[in-house]
Amino acid sequence: MKPVIAGVRSINPRTSPVWGVAGGYCAGKDALVGMLCARGFQEINLDKLGHQVLKLKSREVADRFGKGILDETGGVERGVLAAIVFRDSRARRDLERILHPEMVVLAEERLATLTGPVVINAAILFTLHLERLCDLVICVRAPLLKRLSRARRRDGSSAFQAWRRIRSQGRICPKFNAIPVDIYTIENSRGLARFEAQALDLLREKGIRVVQDGKT
Repeated sequence: MKPVIAGVRSINPRTSPVWGVAGGYCAGKDALVGMLCARGFQEINLDKLGHQVLKLKSREVADRFGKGILDETGGVERGVLAAIVFRDSRARRDLERILHPEMVVLAEERLATLTGPVVINAAILFTLHLERLCDLVICVRAPLLKRLSRARRRDGSSAFQAWRRIRSQGRICPKFNAIPVDIYTIENSRGLARFEAQALDLLREKGIRVVQDGKT
């Protein structure tokens, strides 16, 4: 398997590998991360860190978006907030300015506590410039119609809701080669077995030993 984009080595000083996984809404990113974790990787999940930061920044977020986004306990109703930011690019940028810096700090702090192989699971990996922490990045891609179908089955989203969310994400993986890490693409279009086989091929190519008990 060859990288679609070849860059220089990352600044990751660890001896154990750090892989990034990026992918758009319902492309299969979490499924790939699950495969890696079953084989000994430890996950840093940026969605979970984002939820954590949202709790810490709930007052600041409410000041920007109004008290209507809060539930009866004073926490942020993520669904209400998501409905706002997915249809308003300015609102999304404002939310990113509030949350993203702290998410990066938490990701770096979490990485510093882990030993062994690590996977950073982040749709917005490149937006947050977390590729600089990685030895390589895998971009998961899937056909639009399959992503819309998965969104309907998994989240109960209408085709329009799913399309609007996909569109709001913009470009997940860059197409230019000025990125300081090797970027690989795994296609999620021909079934789970083929999807998993691509991940195993990459593990073997990178010299990461895979055994039955899930250790590397």
